[in-house]
Amino acid sequence: MKAMMILWLVSGSAALAQPVPQDHLTNIARPTTTVAGTAVRASSSAPSTGSPDRPKVSGALVQAARVKNPLQLINPLAPMDLGNGQDNVSRDPSSGKAEGIKLFSIKF
Repeated sequence: MKAMMILWLVSGSAALAQPVPQDHLTNIARPTTTVAGTAVRASSSAPSTGSPDRPKVSGALVQAARVKNPLQLINPLAPMDLGNGQDNVSRDPSSGKAEGIKLFSIKF
């Protein structure tokens, strides 16, 4: 019975790990515009609000530590004041595809 349960969990997680076809997705986090044959990508990073000598820390773990109820961060119906889910996504600079989740990051 234990082997059947493990086999079921492994096959289920393998099925869920399949990538989503890119033709159905739109990239709203970083729109790309073509100007005279050159791709221009909008930057979503705001200027640092901290002091200039202190690095800015961010990431999913930092955001979870700052909110009252961290489980609301994974709630799709949570209010927008908790932030955008795209803020903690690591993206490939050349293609804009998501590569992973930023758990903890430091910007200097």
